[in-house]
Amino acid sequence: MSEVGKCKACGAEITRSTTFCRGCNSVFPEFVEITAGDPQKEDPKKTEAPDYEDLTYSSPTYSKDEEGDEPKEPPTETKPQEAPPQLEPEAPSVGPEHADSKAEAEAPAVEPDLPKREPKASSPEPEPPSDPQPEPSPREEPAKAADKQAQSRETQATGKSTSGEFAVFEDPKLTRAPAGSRLLESGKKVFSSAEVIADLARETSRSPEEVSGVVDGFWEYLADVRNHYAPNNKRHWILGIPHFGTFRFRFRWKKGRFLRKLTFKSSASPSAKAHRRTYSSKWADQWSGDKAGLSRRRKISVYISERCGLPLPQSDRVFNRLLRTIRELCEGGGRIHWARRGTMGTFQVVDKKENSGRNMQTGERITVRTGRDSITGERIPAEGNEHFSFSASKGFLARLNAPDSPAGEQASRMRSARSANMSGQKAKNGMSGCSCFLVIAVLSGLWLSFLWIESDEKHSDHWEEDWPLATVDAQTASYPLKGLRVDKQTGRTPNSLGEPGTRARIDFVNNMPFPIKLYWVDFRGKKELYTTLPRDSVVSHHSYVNHVWLATTLEGEPISYFVARGAGSWIAEITALPEEPALPSADQR
Repeated sequence: MSEVGKCKACGAEITRSTTFCRGCNSVFPEFVEITAGDPQKEDPKKTEAPDYEDLTYSSPTYSKDEEGDEPKEPPTETKPQEAPPQLEPEAPSVGPEHADSKAEAEAPAVEPDLPKREPKASSPEPEPPSDPQPEPSPREEPAKAADKQAQSRETQATGKSTSGEFAVFEDPKLTRAPAGSRLLESGKKVFSSAEVIADLARETSRSPEEVSGVVDGFWEYLADVRNHYAPNNKRHWILGIPHFGTFRFRFRWKKGRFLRKLTFKSSASPSAKAHRRTYSSKWADQWSGDKAGLSRRRKISVYISERCGLPLPQSDRVFNRLLRTIRELCEGGGRIHWARRGTMGTFQVVDKKENSGRNMQTGERITVRTGRDSITGERIPAEGNEHFSFSASKGFLARLNAPDSPAGEQASRMRSARSANMSGQKAKNGMSGCSCFLVIAVLSGLWLSFLWIESDEKHSDHWEEDWPLATVDAQTASYPLKGLRVDKQTGRTPNSLGEPGTRARIDFVNNMPFPIKLYWVDFRGKKELYTTLPRDSVVSHHSYVNHVWLATTLEGEPISYFVARGAGSWIAEITALPEEPALPSADQR
């Protein structure tokens, strides 16, 4: 089985592993093997290669020697149409149109025809005048302007930069790896940067030096935090790459100084996964040179092209293939060790812990499982995490073009917070524990005395007689209770003793000949108006066990209170008032 074949669409020579055809600009072209009877059919198709003479890239399947041989074939096909009037007497001696190679070998015998071959060189001369004919057409002028801009950009990117991340790799072993199968098919889980570069070089038909230049340009773009990251209100600097992930830079206070920290979180959206095989580099041929309207991915491609010296269409193609390879390797459970940059890959949740608490509204217990990222060490949820992350090396963090560390007011705040933590540690050791205990004791005493005075406050107008108090019990019956002191103004009743989580339902029935007000007494003894209940009406309300409800007249005169003794549905009937006692006179007071 041959590894070399041709593209079914345009006939250009490709291999089985080719992912992009330069002849028809198609991604993943259909491979067709070359049979023994097809060598003559390939020659006319090879003439399409001169359309790409203006490009600066080099292809392993195309050479300059072929450029000199291929243009000679079209004149041989067209010349017999012009030559017959000059060679009419010699035509029968030449033989049939399809001459063998032996007839071509007899060319020295026809030496007098050598001067006649001079028009071959002049035959392409009349072709240039045919080109300026379409110049007046306005449709072709923008295309020519775009070609001139592309040529100017290629001339500007003349050489690879020797500063920044491009000067990190001086050892060629870091960018070279032995040839082998594709990384996805190797079954490995840990990959080096050299293996990734070699794999990209095979798939894009580029040299390892060119691919390493694209990789260096990508990391140099990430290292320029000051110019390429956007600050937010949390003192973080963020760089988001569409359909790939987000890089986040920040400072953290540790061991008495500010430390740099660079993290990465991949994008797990369905659009990011669908973007792997939908990229295209045709925009590079039509780009006008304005960077303001480009997306973040295309801005990075332009930056890489300017820094590594590779033409923009090729740098964009290699860069997109690089991001796709990273996603495929990391989402498959692998890790990539980028030399002198850091580690990128799927993390494992370690140091799992369960943090339990109680919901203050419903009283239900909540348990949250968290852990730490095995790569970055940050606290993350233990389940439901489909991302891969990046941990930068110390050398890469030191080379970052980062903004200035926090200073002034922010630094003083962080130092004060640090000193507060130190004072808390001293309190735990007993150095300041006594003073804290005394302060807490004094404050708690003052608070308790205030509550006691408020609860014992007396008002001038109140009843001390026993009132019938209807209570909802487990038998759903109402009976009077005595011994309760009810204040006329506040309607003081027992406080609610709530048990969060145990709910009950109470149906309040107004059997009074006048409307009433229904209050809920909270845990502090304060009443809150719930609703006004008209005469001969019923209202339902969801409550909790041991919650107290108070019924009063419209003037605020207490009638009765109700307490739910258990879960379920209860009925609270507001019956007629007993005979009201006469209010004490001023002398009796």
